[in-house]
Amino acid sequence: MQMGRIIDRVEIRILSGKFAQISRKFLDITDRPINFIAELNVTCPAHKYLIDRLIAYQMKAYIIVDITITDPSRYEEYKKLTLATLQPFGGKFIVRGGKAEGLEGDWQPGRIVVTEFPSLEKAKAWWSSEAYAPAKAMRQSASVTQMIVVEGVA
Repeated sequence: MQMGRIIDRVEIRILSGKFAQISRKFLDITDRPINFIAELNVTCPAHKYLIDRLIAYQMKAYIIVDITITDPSRYEEYKKLTLATLQPFGGKFIVRGGKAEGLEGDWQPGRIVVTEFPSLEKAKAWWSSEAYAPAKAMRQSASVTQMIVVEGVA
């Protein structure tokens, strides 16, 4: 999520389509990502509250994976390595191998894993990180994977 240049007031677009406004100038930001706003030193309680709300409404991202395990013992090793790599990126498991059944179509899912991240950037950074690389290589050698990343609602 990007914010344009802010001069006379701050308009914070909330996902419901409403706008919160701050009536006096206190920021001048041109195309800065939302995480920049989180780092500002804001002392006015009203301004701080609105910035906190903006950050709370930042769009989350989900990595959704359909896995067919080909080497169960190696895949168990992979599972032990993965959790620690998620934490620095704010990732957490939402679904991790629970029972899945089709409701429409002919999709026959294997093991389904859904991981939540605070943003699309964090999800992609985790997936391409050096911290996850050894676990990723292990997963790739122990399974056949279909993986997507999708933005969701906060």
